[in-house]
Order: sequence, then structure tokens, then C-alpha cells
Amino acid sequence: AETALSVAQTHVPSATRSLMNVVQPTPNPGSYEAVFQPWSAPLSKIIEGPVQYGDGAGGNLDGCARFPAESLAGKLVVVDWGGCFYSDQVRNIQDAGGVLAVIGLVNPDDRFAGSFGGGAPITIPSFMVSQATADILRTGSAVVRFDPNNVISRAGSMASTSSRGPALDSHLKPEIGAPGASVSAEAGTGTGQRPFSGTSGATPMVSGAAALVLQAHPALPGERLSPLEVKALLMNNADTEVLNKAGGALAPISRIGGGELRVDRAVAAPAAAWDEEHPTGALSFGFLDVADSEVSITKQVRLRNYSEEDITYQVTPSFRFNDDVDNGAVRITAPDTVQVEADQDTVFEVTLTIDGAKLRDNLMGSGAEGNNADFLTINEYDGYLILDDNRHPIHLAWHVLPRKAAQVSAQRTNLDFKGGFSDTIEL
Repeated sequence: AETALSVAQTHVPSATRSLMNVVQPTPNPGSYEAVFQPWSAPLSKIIEGPVQYGDGAGGNLDGCARFPAESLAGKLVVVDWGGCFYSDQVRNIQDAGGVLAVIGLVNPDDRFAGSFGGGAPITIPSFMVSQATADILRTGSAVVRFDPNNVISRAGSMASTSSRGPALDSHLKPEIGAPGASVSAEAGTGTGQRPFSGTSGATPMVSGAAALVLQAHPALPGERLSPLEVKALLMNNADTEVLNKAGGALAPISRIGGGELRVDRAVAAPAAAWDEEHPTGALSFGFLDVADSEVSITKQVRLRNYSEEDITYQVTPSFRFNDDVDNGAVRITAPDTVQVEADQDTVFEVTLTIDGAKLRDNLMGSGAEGNNADFLTINEYDGYLILDDNRHPIHLAWHVLPRKAAQVSAQRTNLDFKGGFSDTIEL
């Protein structure tokens, strides 16, 4: 929905990514990322030992069936992802005496925190590892160490389960990110609490921020901030230094939009900026077929000053990634400065120009790499339009997904054959 403020999920500031240290076999020593399952017991001490795959005899490899009583006493166990709820897999390991459970992916997808399937609490730690890491553990000869202090911070990074745009209409979605993990009241209990995470947790975080922005901008009846203004204030003031994953590269604009929510900056902002044609605090130039010739698109930006002083902004278009700058296929231009009077609006133009001859080849397709997000990142161009008054800078995300296209035209001719005429098309 174009008017909605679509929300991505980032990690809470306290979030960490656990590292599993493989002690043996010697060809594969080192630290490997392991995603803690938040519905399981926290890792409170070092747990080290050999890892058993399923029942250790080639059976119950997904752990969805119950193991014989005490058959896993004191053991670390890896099982294959899938077949039943993750929590049921871990509970079966727990009930048979296992001390730690590892869920190993069976495809190249990224690791994630799975959902809790209900039932009795989980009292042992549980982690999910990638397919490649799980393959090391499935050999039956691996010895691993889990240390509660062996972690990396995930603050300011994307959750792997957060969706990515652009939307089907090629507009930029999601438009902002927010932490999505929390502890929530459990419906029907009166006093119970349970972990709650996902974009379903990040979205109410933004809803609460919107309420705070409205509260901070008291107005006469009929003059309250519009939903678009609140949306723009939140997007314009989000933090842009968001990583695609902990320790990785910056997240592309089509994953994080304006950035990670910063409600204090939105409340303090003296102005807001948004697309004059579309109700969002970003500039979506869409999905475009571009041949060798240049294509230019101009958008109008409305800038509204809520303060009692005139503001002059230095306007700087920026790219998210340096390889897009070096490629040179896309240019974005705007006025060097924009002035907006106290309690007034102004409109200025931003132009995006694409040189089709310099565009990269089309990497996306419907084949084996059809869901490879890296290819989307390579083919899209994005960044931020920064408006800086040397006191409180604001920004608009911008995004375009151009596709290198051939210059094809058709010409109609008549062909005489055996006394008759037929229309044909020559390409």
C-alpha cells in the first residue's frame, strides 16, 4: 500500500550472534556463526564435546520422533531442519538427556530464529547453523565448544527474516526499519510473558514512535500533522548506518529504506521532506528498461519548515555503494542549496539520469540464482539525498532498478507472394 509506512526488522541493540568453535576435525577448525533460538534456555556456561547426528546410528535425523529415554544423556546433538516445529525437535533432544541442540539447515538459506511451537518450556540451549556448518557436524567426528562470551554484536544490522523490496509496483518498500524482538504479554494468561519477534514486532515499535511524534507536535484543531508528514519525519531522520548482517556490508536501500528508527531525531527535526507525487519520504524512480541512450526522470520534493526560523539546506546526493559511483551509469542531481522560510513550504527538483550504455548486464533471472539477493543489489542503484543545515540534517532515500535493454523498432512492409499480399513485420 503506497500510503502505508512499511517496516523492516533490525536487531535490538542488545542482540548478539553466537559463535560456535569447532575444535575438531582439524581440517575445519575455527569459529562459525550459530543463531540462538530465543525460546530455548540461555547459554550460561561453556558446553564442549563431540556432536552426535540424530540417534548416532543414521536414524531420527530430524529429531521429530522421540529418542529413547536417556539415550542422549550429556550429549550435544545436531538434527536436520524441517519435519516439525523447531521447538519440538529440541524438546525431543532435551527429554532424552541432551544438553545442547543444534538445528542444521538442509539448504543454502541464511540462518534464522525459528518460531516456538508451544508446549512445555525448553530448558536446554539451542542454535541454528548453516548447511555448510551443519555438514561439518554431520560427519560424527566434530568436537565443538559453545562459550557464552564468544559472540559478536548484532546491533544496527538487519534480521535475516526481514523482507526486501522493491514492491511489485516498483516503489521503494520497506521504508524504515526498527528493532523487532521484545518480550510481550501472552494473550489469555493474565500474567504470562513470551518472546515476540519479527516484522510483526518492529511495526508496533514504529506505531509507538508515530504517536510520540504526534504528541511532540501540538497543533490547533485541524492542523495536526498529516500521516504523510509523520511518515516523512520518521524516514528523514532514521539512522542510515545499518548493516546487511552483523559484521557485513551496508544494507541496500531496498532492505532498510530511510534507515533504522530514531524517534528522538524525528521529534527534534525542524523540517520534513517528501515526494510531491507519491506519499513517502523517499524517491522511488522505479523499474526501468533503458537502451543505450540516456533516460532522465525528474521528481519534485516538498520541503516543509515547522520552525520559527528560515532554514537553508546544503543538498548533497549520495550513493549507497562506491561501485555504483565507479560504474557511472546513474547520476542524480539537485540544487546545491534550498531555502525554506519559517512555517512555510517550498518545492525543488531532483533529476535522475541513466546512461544505458554503461549499465551492468542483467544478472537477475528465474533460474537457479533467481532468488540470489546479491544479484539484485548489483543491478539496483540507490543512496540518500542529504539536506544539511549544519544543525539537524535530514535525508531522503532514493532507489532505481534499471534493466539494460535493446533498442528494438518494428517496420511494416508488404510482401507479394503468388498474386496476393500479406502484412509482415521486419525487426
